[in-house]
Amino acid sequence: MRGRRGPNTCRPLVMGPGVPLHGKVSSGLAIVVRITRKVRGPDGPSQAPYLDRMFEHRCQLRVRYGETDRMGYLYYGDYAEYLEVGRVEALRSLGFPYRRIEDEGVLLPVRDLHVRYHAPAHYDDLLTVVTRIRERPAARIIFDYEVRDERGELLTEASTTLVFVDKLTGRPRRAPEDLLAALAPHFASV
Repeated sequence: MRGRRGPNTCRPLVMGPGVPLHGKVSSGLAIVVRITRKVRGPDGPSQAPYLDRMFEHRCQLRVRYGETDRMGYLYYGDYAEYLEVGRVEALRSLGFPYRRIEDEGVLLPVRDLHVRYHAPAHYDDLLTVVTRIRERPAARIIFDYEVRDERGELLTEASTTLVFVDKLTGRPRRAPEDLLAALAPHFASV
């Protein structure tokens, strides 16, 4: 039976010399968070310069038994929740938890969700959700995702588009300036 998430423990991702970063979301799902950003080396930008102009965030989630179907696969509908954890934690790592955004009078409804499944995840697999923002947001923000297993195999690719909406008027609006400022270093010119 599928239900609300309960306690879940994950192996920490390590950032820097043995310093793990841990986090916990309000639903009780334990997660591990690492922020990564492509850095220019002494020889200039990388071979793929677009990588120098995006924001990337990673978190790990372990597949629980109640999230699997009769075949032992992670139920396809649960991927949307995994993507939401990636998106929420990516914004939190920038200093913008959803609560703060909503308290500032901005809502972020999902406009669309696109998912492509390559291979199934199974019970007890430790998955890494890679969340990327490839372009500066305006009135909408697009998140791209990869879900990978412990071997690094690509299981799922997805994207969501969310629209910034004024809480009082219900009308679309521009992204908050302080969010744009927080993302600005990740979109520096090459």
